[in-house]
Formats: sequence, structure tokens, C-alpha cells
Amino acid sequence: MQAAQPQYDFFNEENGPKWRGLLVSSLEKVLMDMFHQDEEDISSFPLMDEEPSANEEQSYSELVRSFVSDGRRFLRTLNLLIQVFREPFSCSPMLFSQHDVDSIFSRIVDVHEVTVKLVGLIEDAVEMTDEDSPHPLVGSCFEDLAEELAFDPYETYAQDTLRSGFHEHFLGQVSKPGAALHLQSICEGFKEAVHYVLPRLLLTPVYHCLHLFEILKQLEEKSEEEEDKECLKQAITALLNLQSSMERICSRSLAKRRLRYLQYSVFLNEVLVVLYGVLGVLEEIRLRFPD
Repeated sequence: MQAAQPQYDFFNEENGPKWRGLLVSSLEKVLMDMFHQDEEDISSFPLMDEEPSANEEQSYSELVRSFVSDGRRFLRTLNLLIQVFREPFSCSPMLFSQHDVDSIFSRIVDVHEVTVKLVGLIEDAVEMTDEDSPHPLVGSCFEDLAEELAFDPYETYAQDTLRSGFHEHFLGQVSKPGAALHLQSICEGFKEAVHYVLPRLLLTPVYHCLHLFEILKQLEEKSEEEEDKECLKQAITALLNLQSSMERICSRSLAKRRLRYLQYSVFLNEVLVVLYGVLGVLEEIRLRFPD
């Protein structure tokens, strides 16, 4: 009997160069195809924003700007997961049933939806800030969505992604008969990117949700407007059950990996820099050699 291959260490930072190399080769054809489909696909991959400030003593306004910047980066990562990685699974029902797709990507589309809403609401609040206001008033943005239970998909997502045996199930799906050939047909290197890059990217929503709880607490502490502070308190209260559940789910998995959100953001930025570098090259090619 052939010895089982050792499981790939998805969380070893030494494998960073391999992720970047695989990402470039695997995304090139997929991204090129986007140029010849709908221009709206390209608009979902905007240019990189400036990095959020690492200063722990940020003002309320700085926290808001940082969170919006982080939200935009998060949306780009979700677009990458949904449009580049999820699509080859969902468009092949003979290989991957809807249950198979959901078992890997869970409620990522719902996470994308609530993120679009939240970022949009905050941007609107910033734009409508009164001159007499000490800072933008974004508490109601969080409160409204929290009361609608709009953040609940994060709990299901975390349960699915961090469940015991997820990686074994994931590898079983992408290694079953016909799957490898299908993934290879997307473009050269795509199968390897699915194996090595995708599992790491799938953790992004979990870390973003944990970051959301931290930001809410900081905003409530920094708010200088009583009504806004009360809205933030209400949002925090409405999300207590979700936070407790997320921390319980993550304590069984993420703590063992000793990955902090800041460290993970650095990794995501590396991935996105590579992605938009490829996009820039392909856009230049498209402009030089139009159809």
C-alpha cells in the first residue's frame, strides 16, 4: 500500500513565496477572461487603498477611515474567493453539487452582501457628517444591521470552515475523480492554487468578523457624541451572542495556530498586491492589443 502523503502545512509562513508564485500562474487566464466578459467584473477589483494606520491610539475618525479601508480590502478578497475560486466549482454541477460547493465556501455570498451594506452605510454616514459634529456618526450603521441579524452568516461560516475534518473533506472534494482534470482545465497552476492558496483565503471572513468586534469597542470608547455612543453600545449588545459563539468556535482552532489578525492582514495584502499586479499587466496588454 502506498504511504499517505504528509498533509501540506497551509499556515507555514515559509511557504509564502510558493503561494505567490502559484497565485500568479493560476489567476492569469482567469483574470484575462474577465476582460472579455463584463466590464463590471473589472470594477469589482479597484486599486489598493493605503494601509490602515497601525497606531493603536487612533481617533474616532481615524478608526472609521481605517475600517472602511479594511472593508474595501475585505470586499476585494471576497470577490477573489467568489469570482475566481468559487465559480469553477459552482459551474460544474456534474462534479460538485450545491451541497459540495456550500461545504467549502459556506455562506460567503451572504458575508459579501452584509459587507457591501455596512461599508456603503458607513461611507454615506461619513459623507453626510455635519460640520458641527465632532466626527462621523457611524453607530447607527452597525446598530441597524446588528438588529437585523445581518451578521449571523459569520457564525455559520466559521462553524463550517473551522469544523473538525474540514481540510480532509476539502482535499477529498478537490481530489476526487474528475476534479483534478477540471481544475487543471481552468488554467495552468489553478489546481495547485486551489490546494494551497484557497484554504488560507477561506479564513479571511473569520478574522474580519473578530476584527469587527474590536473596532466596535474602540469606536464606542472614542465616540464624543452621546447618541452615537448609545447606538454603538446597542450594536455591541446585539452582537454579544454572535461574539461569544465566534470566540468559542475560534478558540478550538485559531488559537492553536497563533495567528493574529494583523499578521493575517499582512498575508492578505501580499496576495492582493500580486493580484492587482497581474491585473495591471493584463490591462496593459488589453489596451495595446485590442480585439
